[in-house]
Amino acid sequence: MADTQAHALEPSTSSLHKERPLLSSHRFSSSGDDHGHEAIELGILTPSTSTTSLPMYESVVDVQSTSSCSVASPDRQSPFRATTSLQIESRGMALVRLPVPPRPDPVHIYAVSPTGDLVEPVYTSLRAGRSSGNSILVRADDAEHKPLCTTTYRFGPNRPPQIRLHADHISTPSPDLDEEISVLPRGHTTRAQLIRTPLGTFSWRFADRRERKELSADSLLVMERITSVALAGGKSEERRQRVAHLIRNDEYRSVGSARSTAGNGGRLAMDLRAWADSKGEAEQMEVLVVASCLVMLKKEMDRRRLMQAAMIVGCT
Repeated sequence: MADTQAHALEPSTSSLHKERPLLSSHRFSSSGDDHGHEAIELGILTPSTSTTSLPMYESVVDVQSTSSCSVASPDRQSPFRATTSLQIESRGMALVRLPVPPRPDPVHIYAVSPTGDLVEPVYTSLRAGRSSGNSILVRADDAEHKPLCTTTYRFGPNRPPQIRLHADHISTPSPDLDEEISVLPRGHTTRAQLIRTPLGTFSWRFADRRERKELSADSLLVMERITSVALAGGKSEERRQRVAHLIRNDEYRSVGSARSTAGNGGRLAMDLRAWADSKGEAEQMEVLVVASCLVMLKKEMDRRRLMQAAMIVGCT
């Protein structure tokens, strides 16, 4: 009988190490009360980029001083970390008043130092008159008031606000941005808004109770970048990454406003790390975030005026 000989099998110990790319939209970026369908675009796979400092007036913001601590996105992507922080000073609309248009007072937007103190004004939003909601966003130190952005409000259903970024007045112009961008409602049962731009698809929404509690906010507006990832079998998965949020509480709400005020300002924190390598893109994104946030505040005031008018009609 032939002797059998055992042979030891030696497994291969080599391994492959590959870098996993991060997801991003073309250039730039579910809540508890957001429902409905929306068009989404396929995100582009790009390698992770290094971060650099942003505009000269603002360094990386001290997280504790602005209450913009790291907040995990719903899809567990990289956590939100504020790189730029601004203070929007808008008195908004009180709860008890006549439903007349607000005065065309300028809305001043200030830079915030790493210690949380207000520095010089960076932007100013101007309206032509009380009877018009149209506004322009200009640099605070520009005596000629050359618009960085124009927002047009049109009366009637299915006529959403239009935002136009003026590429020729931005430090690093981009012809692709010099076009009208619609701020579209996401449905009839939500106040969330959808913004499709050459820089990507974004959404503004009102945060739920858990998100507000994390930042000690009485009111929290959240802007997210929406991308879609292709999966096996022809399916796709939606991804959301927080780009900005507006905190309103006793510490950050605009002077002269209260918790019940609609359309009042607060602390706007932005995470612009994805565009830090390109100063032009970071600046364009900052203007877009500020302009679209002001649209959300305007919609709050319009909703308050509608409720006030309904109360007056109901009492007659």
